[in-house]
Amino acid sequence: MVSEPELPLVDLDADADADAVVDAAPEPEPAAPPARRGTSGDAPAAPRRDVTLTRKELARSAGLTDWQLGELESYGLLSPAARSGEHGLFDDQDLAIAKAAAGFARLGIEARHLRMYKHFADRETALFQQVLVQLLRQRNPQARAKAQEEFTSLARLGRQLRAALLVQTMRDSLAE
Repeated sequence: MVSEPELPLVDLDADADADAVVDAAPEPEPAAPPARRGTSGDAPAAPRRDVTLTRKELARSAGLTDWQLGELESYGLLSPAARSGEHGLFDDQDLAIAKAAAGFARLGIEARHLRMYKHFADRETALFQQVLVQLLRQRNPQARAKAQEEFTSLARLGRQLRAALLVQTMRDSLAE
């Protein structure tokens, strides 16, 4: 009898790294990502915050080279949140993305391989917008607060489902 390989149990409610990315920033409006990320629609863009890092500071803080940062930008994973003269400025979510990308780079995974995460996030956002469309169309603060609350729940559920599916798929893959 072949025993099934053991994978570490994943505490889906204590996913500290994923929660840090989502919970580090004030929860954005559950709307389309800002237009700078190439989206369109009648929903207003999510507000940006803490736009304080220059490109050099972002690279240094994340542990990336300038070339690696350029690769992330060229694949649409990062773009400046604002401009100051000729220099782009990045925010806390850009830093979280850059740090995650640096971790992947240390394990041999390049920016071009990370595009799938951007595609997944875009598709998940589109799904959430469909669920929240009635609240997003309303302009009153109560509807926006309700949409934010529901978006937070949807994001947490999505994160839990992705983590569980990843563990399940790896367990099945290793059992073959």
